[in-house]
Amino acid sequence: MATRAASGLSQEIIIPHDQHGNVDWDALGRMSVEHILHEVTKVEVAERRHQNGETDGVETENDWRYAYEKHNIVVFSKKLRGSPIKCFLGRGVVDAPVRAVGDFTGELQSTFTWDNTLVGVRCVKVIQKSTNCADYIWYQLYESTNCLIKTRRDNLFFVRCIYADGKYVQSAISVEHPDCPTLPAIKRIRVYSGSGWVMEPYLGSDKKTLVTYLAHLDPIELPAIISNRLIGRHPLAIHYLRLHLTHRPVVSSRPAPSTTKHSNGEVEVKLQSFEESSSCSEFIGDKYL
Repeated sequence: MATRAASGLSQEIIIPHDQHGNVDWDALGRMSVEHILHEVTKVEVAERRHQNGETDGVETENDWRYAYEKHNIVVFSKKLRGSPIKCFLGRGVVDAPVRAVGDFTGELQSTFTWDNTLVGVRCVKVIQKSTNCADYIWYQLYESTNCLIKTRRDNLFFVRCIYADGKYVQSAISVEHPDCPTLPAIKRIRVYSGSGWVMEPYLGSDKKTLVTYLAHLDPIELPAIISNRLIGRHPLAIHYLRLHLTHRPVVSSRPAPSTTKHSNGEVEVKLQSFEESSSCSEFIGDKYL
């Protein structure tokens, strides 16, 4: 199966396969990295308009436009054809080298730093790992309460972490795996190609990093106005990443996650109430079903 050219974001999940019908993980990694780098190039046009004080004009499909600014993170949004759910991209500067920032976000447990609805994560599979490139399948479980109603969502996605040409890119896209089937009581988030992180030296500095975070996803079964509010806050992860890396930890009331490294190299991180397991269904436990 051919991969989609990096011509724009789409709310389709296309998984390339080889001639034997197996998932071509390398092609999937290359495709997802190309998509997010393409969007970074495109958002720079909207960024220049914003810096020059120009207005965006009428909102059009597939065009980045200024959304808001908070904590020195500038956030842009894009309306996609045929969907009321937008994608959001944020940019901000972190006082740390590219390698330090990338090494942190490339760790399974890093999401606990900026997402207080996350209750557990698991590395389902290490596809390949080298000094400058690694491919994984990661699982995340979220839990939130609104109006006394508890909602659980999960997320199973392929992630490529790669250093190249002085940049670090961490791209993500939803996949399937037999160890992590969907469960009736837990809604599975859809992560589309183009999601992830890009880190590059800020103005040529080797001590500061320009961080870009792109959220292109569907929380599933939420009104579009609520989905857009939730997704629109995702780029603020850069702010909490900045706080963590500048030794100003975010105060959290949750128990500290525990980390287990298995003999096969897989790493499992969970809140202390989780049970040991060999599959996602066991990892979640009966009380989450």
